[in-house]
Amino acid sequence: MIGELLVDGPNAKPVQSVEEMAGRFHAELLHLIPAWKDKFKANPQTLPALEREVHQAFAKGADFVVTGLLAHHDCP
Repeated sequence: MIGELLVDGPNAKPVQSVEEMAGRFHAELLHLIPAWKDKFKANPQTLPALEREVHQAFAKGADFVVTGLLAHHDCP
């Protein structure tokens, strides 16, 4: 095992699973999506910047999933 992985600081609970991390990402999306919709509705011209925000959020989600995969992987 590579050791405990922490994503919320040194006093945080260690990552337990891929599912946990995917759930955290999903929860973040539920918070972000309404704001993205509001931004786009208010000003469709902001789409290029909004697209970058969406890509950054999904890159973070991918990092969360990889962290979950690593959390309990046994290294040779």
